[in-house]
Amino acid sequence: MIWRSLPLILMVLTACSSEVEQQVSTKDTNDAVSVPIVAVISCRVNGMPIGVSACFIGSVESASGSLKVESGGIVKQYTNYELAGKNGSTLEFRLKEPFDITAQASSESGYVLRMEVRAGSRIIFQDETTEFGLIDADSTLLEI
Repeated sequence: MIWRSLPLILMVLTACSSEVEQQVSTKDTNDAVSVPIVAVISCRVNGMPIGVSACFIGSVESASGSLKVESGGIVKQYTNYELAGKNGSTLEFRLKEPFDITAQASSESGYVLRMEVRAGSRIIFQDETTEFGLIDADSTLLEI
């Protein structure tokens, strides 16, 4: 009797195996999507970290820079007033796809604006600029 049922048992086991493989495949894809994407913006003078707002606002004699962050379909253009309140040594943004960050340094000489984008613990982008320089990072970096 068992031999007659063998084709049915094999069919059930094969179906279960395919379902498990599909769940594992879906889990791997979901894990890749759930890796946190974080952009970190910082500012330095003579190699020393200073309040990040200084790289955007500068001094009274310098022209201001700008910061625009698009993440998951939401766009935020930061004003000088908002940036003036950001006196920590870094600004961190947790990003959702699609994302695009554009940072322009002020005209202040000697200030170095730096941006680093990480996917999990992996650095996928880093750049720095001075005096009206522009840094732009977007979600196409994830395709690398």
